[in-house]
Amino acid sequence: MQAVVAKLDPPPAVQVAAHVDPRLHLEVEIEGTPVRFMIDTGASDIVLTPRDAARIGLDVAALSFTQRYQTANGIVWRQPVTLSSLSPGQRRNLG
Repeated sequence: MQAVVAKLDPPPAVQVAAHVDPRLHLEVEIEGTPVRFMIDTGASDIVLTPRDAARIGLDVAALSFTQRYQTANGIVWRQPVTLSSLSPGQRRNLG
């Protein structure tokens, strides 16, 4: 799997209610498109699936994925991109 990574300044705090599912999810808007994220408190970067990258308007086929990225699940190749907007969306559990 290939990932698209973006570095952003930390946003203001957002409260997310926990439910039966122990994982916390947050819907954010990237470039005006709702995208569902699983919150990982130990993550250093924001990672998009190729599908979500395409949904926000990136031409995934044109990306080169030249940077190696070590994750808890193994190695993936990434292509850093710059996003013009990312904001909290609905504050609810989407699990």
